[in-house]
Amino acid sequence: MRNITEKLKIIIITLFLGQSLQAQTCIDHEGNYNFNNWKPFNATVAKATDVLHKNYLQLTDDQHGSFAINYIDFSGNWITKGFGQCLSFDYMATYNVSSGMPIAKSPLVWLYQGNSITLSGNQANFGQHYLRAWLIPNPSFPIIANGVWKTWSLPVGLSSGGQLPSNSFGQWEIVNENGKLTGAAACTAWDNLIQNVTGFALATDYNGDPSETINFDNFCWQCKTADGDLVDIGNPKDSEGTWDSNSPKDCFCCDKAYNLPTKPQIAGLEKVECGASAQYTTSNCPGATTTWAVSPSIPFTGQGTNSISFNSIPAGTYTLSLTISCGKKRYISTKTITALAPLNSSPAFLISVVQMPNGLLNINAVPTTTSGVEHYWGISYNGTYPNCTIPGSPILLNEITGGTTAAGAHVTATGVFANIGTGTGVTAGTAAPYGFYYGGLPNNSCFKITHYVKCCGVWSRQTQYGSMGTSNARMVNGVTPKPDITIGAIEILK
Repeated sequence: MRNITEKLKIIIITLFLGQSLQAQTCIDHEGNYNFNNWKPFNATVAKATDVLHKNYLQLTDDQHGSFAINYIDFSGNWITKGFGQCLSFDYMATYNVSSGMPIAKSPLVWLYQGNSITLSGNQANFGQHYLRAWLIPNPSFPIIANGVWKTWSLPVGLSSGGQLPSNSFGQWEIVNENGKLTGAAACTAWDNLIQNVTGFALATDYNGDPSETINFDNFCWQCKTADGDLVDIGNPKDSEGTWDSNSPKDCFCCDKAYNLPTKPQIAGLEKVECGASAQYTTSNCPGATTTWAVSPSIPFTGQGTNSISFNSIPAGTYTLSLTISCGKKRYISTKTITALAPLNSSPAFLISVVQMPNGLLNINAVPTTTSGVEHYWGISYNGTYPNCTIPGSPILLNEITGGTTAAGAHVTATGVFANIGTGTGVTAGTAAPYGFYYGGLPNNSCFKITHYVKCCGVWSRQTQYGSMGTSNARMVNGVTPKPDITIGAIEILK
């Protein structure tokens, strides 16, 4: 009898916890829900009711681009809101078939990051800078049904392996004010958007008749099938095998390593030198699914295990996330990793000028800090004194490597010097191994020197502009007067 009583207690507690979680993570439009949280643009928002759904959100289309956006219920970090799972919801589109069949295979919804949207005439104005993302539906899906309630699930997570999140429903796509983003730019923008959502929008334009009615209900931070069934994202096990009937189905316990509310921890260095390898681990959790992601996205090995490795980390700051999935629960931990560039990788340099008896100038450029990184030097004429272009534009790297400057040089990380282009009089600087020396510049010339430094895959540069005219470059008792030098700012090149 006692065993039966204990089992009943477990069942009751489990049901209570499940209902509490449902109440906290779902918007079902019941009670005092404020439908004014949805701001319409060329559409109307209303509360509708039926026997199955009770209260639900109803949008009616109008002329021009139409949608409603919610800045209140869905703003913020979706990774923490959705436990790294999904946002699912019920929807039903009703449209006039005589006006043409829609081409959409999914509900038209999108995420938004930016300033509050305004209306200019009949057109939505997103401002100068924004991000929007929508799920491109699985191409095998049929055209959206007319007058049928279905369920849609949006995958929630950071980018991984250079890809945006996806599931059986489709693949995320992201755009900014300039158009569609791809590759690393898309991953960086997505990871920013999904953790800093401004609003969630529901569109109403499905066919040519501006009278479509689109209904929505039960927005839940859960993964579901198109028929509304919950998706079990794991098979919970303990160290002795599959859980028995005494184990609650919806609890989180993997080999007793992690238990609610403890989150998995990531072990590893928070600060590393750029270009170095690094390893990050977590405790082994048999029976659970382990997923790693890093933003911005960089390659690593060990996905799906409790240990991952980075072969080389470029300079920058990264967010490493670990998701442990067991049963229907997911827990996420994050760690910030900073890959530091060497302090002596600055492109700053000093110029010294010596005038020879024939009046020509010898110029020596010396880095202010020597470093074992890759260097490029270029020197070009910059007008005729006194009509110098100061400040002007830097010498481009492809101009140096292509040999189109007056003279150029490349110095490897080991200090090996090589002349580039057709210029003469170029040798290693007097402060070898990373300097640059150029002899024979006319004394009535203007010149500019650009110094490039590459460290951990990141380029930086500085340009200095000099002038040595006949009025300020004549020898006085054998001493060259100080040239006029304008020093440009240090630039980090993306």
